[in-house]
Amino acid sequence: FCPLLLMGSLPSECRGPPPPINDFELYFEKISPAEEGRVRAEIREMVLGNQRHKKDFPGPLPATLGRSSLPLLKQELFYVTEKSDGERHMLLLTDCGTFLVNRKFELRRVKCKTYSDVFHDQLPILLDGEMMRPEGEQATFLAYDCMNTRGCNISRNRFVDRLRAVTAISDKFVEVLPISDIPADFPFRITVKLFVPQKEINRILSKISLYKGSYMYVDSNRRRCNRNDGLIFVADKDSYRPERPVSLLKWKWPSKNSVDLLIMSPFVNNNGEIELFCGGLHNNTIPIRKIQADQKTQDLVKQWGMDRSDLIVECVYDRNIGFWRICNPRHDKIRPNFITTVIQTMETQIDNIEKSDLRLACGVR
Repeated sequence: FCPLLLMGSLPSECRGPPPPINDFELYFEKISPAEEGRVRAEIREMVLGNQRHKKDFPGPLPATLGRSSLPLLKQELFYVTEKSDGERHMLLLTDCGTFLVNRKFELRRVKCKTYSDVFHDQLPILLDGEMMRPEGEQATFLAYDCMNTRGCNISRNRFVDRLRAVTAISDKFVEVLPISDIPADFPFRITVKLFVPQKEINRILSKISLYKGSYMYVDSNRRRCNRNDGLIFVADKDSYRPERPVSLLKWKWPSKNSVDLLIMSPFVNNNGEIELFCGGLHNNTIPIRKIQADQKTQDLVKQWGMDRSDLIVECVYDRNIGFWRICNPRHDKIRPNFITTVIQTMETQIDNIEKSDLRLACGVR
């Protein structure tokens, strides 16, 4: 539920579909190992082509935007969108069903047949996006890229072409199932994220405000309200899986820069310390440091890690007190961030890029 509704700053017409009447997990069913292998191979073929031997989740991950990358925003066309707090997924629509794919490359079939029926003449469709599940509201698949549609692989097309494909899919879904007609027992709706050229960055920033310590993104026209982590920049000229690390960039609010680190059972030692590890070569782990945890943090990590031998946790580096602070569990991840990502995050803390720096780099004030 969007807290800004309580403040009266979001018009009542911005309300989404009715609250769900079922547990979200009831909309899905497991598939056999054989079918899972077949669908994974289909996804790898669409995304990786001749590199389909790779076994991990094939979606690209954004690099952190540092000061050394700011000149790029002046030199070439980028599209910018807000960085939501949803859970990363791919959505595959085929004539054999609709599949949701998480970052662990785990697949579940959506029981509802509506999605494949709506797009029966465009299958197979493969989208990248995130599942938004606001408390008390129906879930939304927020699509931001398209790799396959109408029987054509478009993963190597420029971004604006892929964005048009996502928009067409979203428009078709809304045409067939207007938001006001979506029943309460429907799994999730499909919509597209708002992207603008970097010179229009203020259109995105103007929709973000601070509310009780959290940044909130509110788009009344699109009936969207969610927590915001920052911004994403996508280079227009590159393919879905870009060869340049600077093609897909993320910027977080300076207070929200975080990394995902590993903690291991029993999680807290006899001195009340928690040891944090990052990823290294060959799936090895590298100790970052031990932190002294207060009782609340100790209790939380023990609760999160119940019946587990290890756990990925989101951590932020608090510059004021000079150590890492544990924020949230990351049950959607199986590996900690690599050591280079941790170093990049520390460099980002030093860079301390503000909104004004982004506006200047994008050629606006």
